[in-house]
Formats: sequence, C-alpha cells, structure tokens
Amino acid sequence: MNSANDDYNDWIASDDKRLETRLTALVRVCILLASNEPENDLSDKVVECEALDLSANGIRVMSPVELPTGALLQTVAEIDSQRFELMVETKWSRPMPEAGKQAWSAGLLLVDSEDSDSLCWKEAIIEWLAD
Repeated sequence: MNSANDDYNDWIASDDKRLETRLTALVRVCILLASNEPENDLSDKVVECEALDLSANGIRVMSPVELPTGALLQTVAEIDSQRFELMVETKWSRPMPEAGKQAWSAGLLLVDSEDSDSLCWKEAIIEWLAD
C-alpha cells in the first residue's frame, strides 16, 4: 500500500532548470486582492488560482486575473487535507496565451510573517522531497 507521501514523488518537475527544487501538484491557491485605495470602490476579492509548481520559498500560479507585481498578498494554499495561510509577494505576472483562455502566470515569493504558516510550508515541502 502506498502512503500519501509516495504520491508526492510524482510532483517533482523533470525539466526544471532552477536552482531550487520545484514540485508540481494539483494545489488550490486562493489569493485575497485587497484595495488599499480609499477612493477605489472595489471591495476585497478572493481569486482562486491553480498552482503550476511549488518550492519551499514560492509558488508559481495560473490566475484568471493579472496579479499586481510587487504586491503583498494574503494567500491560502490547500494540499490534500493541509491548509497553509501564507503571505506572498508577486515577483512577476505575465499573460499565458497558450492556456487558451484569459489567464496569467505569476511568480509568488513567500514572505516570512508572524501570522503566516511559512515555516510549516517549508517543512512540508522538505518532507515531500525527502520521501
């Protein structure tokens, strides 16, 4: 019988050339887009994204909206039964015409914060890589 962690071995991206190991998995990522401008009528909006790959320090997502570069965003990532509340910074965001619909790819860098689960996230990624 395979353990749940055995399934994580399939997450390692085979063609990855970055220095930090990335995992690929079906992960739901919800991002809170908050308006910091008092004159803006927009209320806070939660955007549901799909993770394209994961690392100990970041997440690359496919989003239905463009994420503002440099923005600090409250994020929730759910993997199986685990839930991680994270603070991330959008490092880049660009259109994904190959997705066949209106979509953007964005690189999110984890920001250490007292109120976030960034340490638990990093430990979980290390555990998945070790198995």
